[in-house]
Amino acid sequence: MALVISLNLMLIIIGLVAITRFSAENVSQQNIIRAAETHLQQALTSAYLVIQYHDATADRDVSFELNQARTELNKLFIESDSLDSLLAAIESRILVVQKLYDRVLSLGNVTTEGVAVSHLEDKMISELNILMEDSLTLAQSVTLQRQEALTQQLTLLLVAIFLLALVPIVFNLLLAQRFANRLKALVRSTQKISQGKLDIRVDSEADDEFGLIGQSINHMLNSLKTLTYSKAELEDIVRQRTEELNHQAMHDSLTGVLNRRALTTRLDEEVQRSRRHNHPLTLLFLDLDHFKQVNDHYGHAVGDQILQETCQALTECIRESDVLARYGGEEFAIILTDTTLEAGHELAERLQECFSTRFSRHAILEKPLTMSVGLTSLFPTDTLTQLFTRADTALYDAKNSGRNRIVIAQD
Repeated sequence: MALVISLNLMLIIIGLVAITRFSAENVSQQNIIRAAETHLQQALTSAYLVIQYHDATADRDVSFELNQARTELNKLFIESDSLDSLLAAIESRILVVQKLYDRVLSLGNVTTEGVAVSHLEDKMISELNILMEDSLTLAQSVTLQRQEALTQQLTLLLVAIFLLALVPIVFNLLLAQRFANRLKALVRSTQKISQGKLDIRVDSEADDEFGLIGQSINHMLNSLKTLTYSKAELEDIVRQRTEELNHQAMHDSLTGVLNRRALTTRLDEEVQRSRRHNHPLTLLFLDLDHFKQVNDHYGHAVGDQILQETCQALTECIRESDVLARYGGEEFAIILTDTTLEAGHELAERLQECFSTRFSRHAILEKPLTMSVGLTSLFPTDTLTQLFTRADTALYDAKNSGRNRIVIAQD
């Protein structure tokens, strides 16, 4: 029996030590333990009386004092408000029981009444077993609670670790998504720029690398727009200047009509068109009579004015399809498209009438100004030189035959 009690006590102590050892007794627990020890001491004293004197009253007192000691020890668990203090209470209770057990074992050395000692020992051991079973049950309960608490703490720790690991992952995912969205927007902007859309603007408000890239792209766009506008303006200037140069190269600077070079080019085109469509073509050469006297008498300024007025008068009398050009000096040429030699002669007469009307009573000139005309038509085998030569020869004949005349070139 004593061996069983000893083993039980050792198991309880080993179990408690395996869990942990706490020394957190407070003043209240110490008072409870002292009260329990007092009752146990009284129980032992009563037991001693039973053994020595066979006192029945003392025998009852043993049970009473043991119950009181158990009641006092149970207060330890009522006073315990935490797991740590509960473990300390169980440890204190075991120590008290251990003391009681040692005193019971010492009783055998006091008495010679084997029966009485056996009866008293059985009673004491029975009470001690109750105390030990309660303590063991509480120790197991505390162990389970401790394990559950540790499990909960471990679970909370794992959850905390998981959350701590999850937060940067989620943050990185959100950051990566934001990075991808901004990169896609940047790619779309650059694609539009590559298509020549320079009016777009890239987001440059963010204080990061994307903001710096946006600022650089916007600066580049401003530069490109400036260069584009400059290029457009330059192209417009070049185009206008080219047109001016082309106009100057093909037109007479004084009168504004085609010059000799443009006349040759245009006559070549009209000759080809006439032969292609088998249409007639007539060429007129005109020369102002005695124009040198006008320059000598009135000066070249008046002479230039007369040449300008001559072009105005001729333009008013010809058709829109006809081509007027200044051949040189006071000599002019007119290409009459889709016109026979006879029709060309009639037009030459109208031109002389228009010219005579314009200059018969001129505000500056004291004498009427007349004009000589020579004309010819295009022959199938003509070259431009031959056509020019025939018209020029006819004009020369008109001037030599008295001027103010119209002469048709001979075949």
